[in-house]
Amino acid sequence: MKPRILRTYVRQLTAAGYDVAELLGDAGITLESIEALAPIAADNVASIIDTLATRLPECAALQAGKYTQVGDLGLVGYRQLFSRSFREAIDVWIRFSVLTSHPFAGKFAVDGARWQLEYRPNLPLTSRALRFCSDEALSSLQTLLGNFFGAEIPSISIHLPFPGTDALSRSYAEIGYDSVIFDAPYLAIEGDSSCLDRSLICIDSDVRALCENQCQTMLSLAIAEVGFATRVEHALRLYDSLPTAHVVAARLGVSRRTLHRELAAEGTSFHRILDRVRRERAELLFANGKLALKEIAWQLGFADPSGLRRAARGWTGTTLPDRDRSLAA
Repeated sequence: MKPRILRTYVRQLTAAGYDVAELLGDAGITLESIEALAPIAADNVASIIDTLATRLPECAALQAGKYTQVGDLGLVGYRQLFSRSFREAIDVWIRFSVLTSHPFAGKFAVDGARWQLEYRPNLPLTSRALRFCSDEALSSLQTLLGNFFGAEIPSISIHLPFPGTDALSRSYAEIGYDSVIFDAPYLAIEGDSSCLDRSLICIDSDVRALCENQCQTMLSLAIAEVGFATRVEHALRLYDSLPTAHVVAARLGVSRRTLHRELAAEGTSFHRILDRVRRERAELLFANGKLALKEIAWQLGFADPSGLRRAARGWTGTTLPDRDRSLAA
């Protein structure tokens, strides 16, 4: 993948006064290669983010996000900028975020007077990296909303899948979040539905159509470039409870037989990808420490906790109680 998100992080952190070259140190990548968008495996991108998260102070990502620019999102950012409403801008991000190599995919829902946008990791993030990416994404969002509307969107709350501190609560309040819920089962933002049809400050139908067409073209090329296995993995990450091959095949518009054939041609299988995503999600859910074992098993796509216990033994060779302690460490 082209590490656009790494380039964004480097630019933001540099603007915030951090020496990113020193932070990366022995991470095995240079600032020059990041700036040139030299292709890098998704696992390596996640590892580099973890390195940054480990070496930076607690609220560095929140500080860096204040320096985001519409251009950091490339053409997708400008397509959002020329949306007719906040609702359309959210839809644009959900459809085209893959073009930005963003670490999250979005799941949007409206329930009466409230809307919610849930962020699902696209990368195999550690708990430290998830915290870093969450802080940056939420800080950047407030900065971009100022660009889109010329003002803040009121009454936005956030759900964070990690423990909070007084300093972090104050930092989120300072950038405009009215309510912060820590130790949530997932990362999400929510707000008043009356804001969804609020107009953006840049409304130009010709520019909007041009950006939409270009994004569609780029998306088609990106899908062909990333490979079928990556598309399957991204699809799996969008579900609350990990689905069957049949469900994923339907989402991708292919038969189950075609799904298995395409994955075999790329030297992998649905079971292998599913097991990897399950293990990553299990680590985050256990580290959260707030969900019952039955709920964790459901989110991982198991019919009951016994399936989770067997999977944990396969992953580590330990029993589930030992696995609990290792994941929470």
